Amino acid sequence: YDIKTVGPGSATVTVSVDGKTATLPVTVTGGSSSNVSLSLDTKSYTNGPGNSYRFLAKVSGGSGSAPTVSSSNTSVATVSYASKDSRGYLYDIKTVKPGSATITVSVDGKTATIPVTVTDTVNGSVGNLVDPVSKKTVKSAVTTTELNLRSGAGTSYDRITVLAANTTLTPLDFTSNGWLKVKTSSSQVGYVSTEYLTYVFTDGSTTAAQITLSPSPNSISTSVPQGKTLYMTATQSGKKVTGIWSSSNTDVATVSNGYIYGVKPGTATITVMDPTGTTKASMTVTITAAEPVKTAYVNPNIASAGDSVELIAVTDNTRDSVEFVVDMGGGKTQTVKATSFKEEMSSNAGLANNYTRVWKASITFSKAGTYPVKVYSYKNGTKSSTAFSTSAYVVSTQDETTTSVEQRRISDKMLEVIGKWEGCSSAVYPDTLANNIPTIGYGYTFSAGAQFYNNLTGTEAWSLLCNTINNKAYTSEVNKFIVNNKIKTNQQQFDAMVSFSYNIGAGYWNNASAAFDMRTVMLNAVVPPTIPSGGLPASTSLSAYLYSDKSTSSTKLQALNSGVSLTVLETSYNGTTHAGWYKVKLSNGTQGWVQSGYVKFASSVSVTHDLNYTDAVPFGSEALRWSTASGTCYAGLVYRRLGEAKVFSFGDYAAATKGNVNYGKNTYGYVYPSYAKPYEK
Repeated sequence: YDIKTVGPGSATVTVSVDGKTATLPVTVTGGSSSNVSLSLDTKSYTNGPGNSYRFLAKVSGGSGSAPTVSSSNTSVATVSYASKDSRGYLYDIKTVKPGSATITVSVDGKTATIPVTVTDTVNGSVGNLVDPVSKKTVKSAVTTTELNLRSGAGTSYDRITVLAANTTLTPLDFTSNGWLKVKTSSSQVGYVSTEYLTYVFTDGSTTAAQITLSPSPNSISTSVPQGKTLYMTATQSGKKVTGIWSSSNTDVATVSNGYIYGVKPGTATITVMDPTGTTKASMTVTITAAEPVKTAYVNPNIASAGDSVELIAVTDNTRDSVEFVVDMGGGKTQTVKATSFKEEMSSNAGLANNYTRVWKASITFSKAGTYPVKVYSYKNGTKSSTAFSTSAYVVSTQDETTTSVEQRRISDKMLEVIGKWEGCSSAVYPDTLANNIPTIGYGYTFSAGAQFYNNLTGTEAWSLLCNTINNKAYTSEVNKFIVNNKIKTNQQQFDAMVSFSYNIGAGYWNNASAAFDMRTVMLNAVVPPTIPSGGLPASTSLSAYLYSDKSTSSTKLQALNSGVSLTVLETSYNGTTHAGWYKVKLSNGTQGWVQSGYVKFASSVSVTHDLNYTDAVPFGSEALRWSTASGTCYAGLVYRRLGEAKVFSFGDYAAATKGNVNYGKNTYGYVYPSYAKPYEK
């Protein structure tokens, strides 16, 4: 609006809209020239500190001199000259801190004023906040779910309170990292994540909560080799978006449900939009040249010194040959080349055809050790600059039953058993027993942000299984558990432990605070110490029964809680190391027998930990408790735990294998938990 002054005096300009009214007092003083007019293109100004506003002073007639401007309170608001154009003189008002000030503009005796009110953004009113996505001014924000109000812009800040869903908030300021400063109806001020908000704009429209890509594209590599897939998820209001994914260049990259496939080198923008088409999020991916070697492994997984070992690599169908460079130790390497290949292909509907070449070469190792292998490929006669890394593992003897404290690797027999348990899928699928986590090959799982090859051939899938088990925590955490606790272990026990890790997770072995009774039974497995005449101090490490004799079929004298002090008077293993019993005396003088798996000797007693003395029935019974997923017991998990227990204590790989006549049978008398009893046979 333009205010035109006519003559000296006072007037009030009133502006009304939808029942709201604002007034602007105008004072016009006498001027030196009656044909001078001054007008300002602004009204009274209200906002928080740190904001700026530009206004225009129009001058007609007079001497042509520029107006003078001033602020009645520069600690509240300042005013300064900005520029001049054909319309008039431009000035900037900058707010400093809460309070009131009057901006005065004068020229040739004519004067106009602008009242300015600076509010406290913590306790004051809404500012002119603009949504960075829609570019609309936000009137209010509404929570879409129960939401934490925090003292700062991030999850590391303290929680002030929990806001209920559908809570209306006054927006105060946006941050650069996806948080909004807000005020509640009770005047609490804090920060909330914009991911869980719906905005109400000043024009009456609303928008859905923002879509967030997970993980943040800035936190992962978005360079994807040709032929590989990058998996991303999108969430809105804390829930996964089942929206529309699209690619700006499908010749470079395609996308379906967050699976971004690299077609050929180039750049593409990947966008996901919610089903209503209201909000969207985008990221840029760069597809690079195909990897020179897709995967490689060594067969067998454990080799004997002097035996021929097969080196196996998989490439795409553009490679001419493959070169294996083996680190033989002592600074020496041996290079073995493969110049012939076998073609393999895997094809699934909706997935790109996967033509691969499988290359093989042989080598012999004269002594035990771990031998790193780097695999290069040639294309048009040129050797690749990067290599795929794997390793060969060679032992002097493959005795499965002798125990020792040393690092180990899973055996080929156990890999075959795991392969039967897991089954193989060449294409990625959601594992419904594990919260729909993406799974491929022989039970290989991954989270958002991972890159992987989809549509695997059989050789690719087996290589993935071998390298995953060998190189990740499934094996390293078991080795750490053995070495740190100085536990003598044999191959079959190690195999069962790694299989458990691959199915359940490796985090239990070395987490002392985790409830893991299988580990407790194993730590109680010791070479029977010599018992002096007065006995040895010990305690129950788990709940157990005191029996009248060394048999679970004898009379139960009483139940013992964990932590009951005992004196061990005698040890017995019934002619085998798999069924241990301790004759004990309680503090009240009562004597009886307790299964050795539930008893721990005092720290003052010198013992040798040896898993050959693991009490088989307590161990297998505790293993069977790990047969549920999301609160439901499944036959497949029961039979897998049963199979692992059979391998651990008895080396019974055959009875653990699907299809064997004894598969799923309780051959060794384990005690099933109530929820698993329907599957006992």
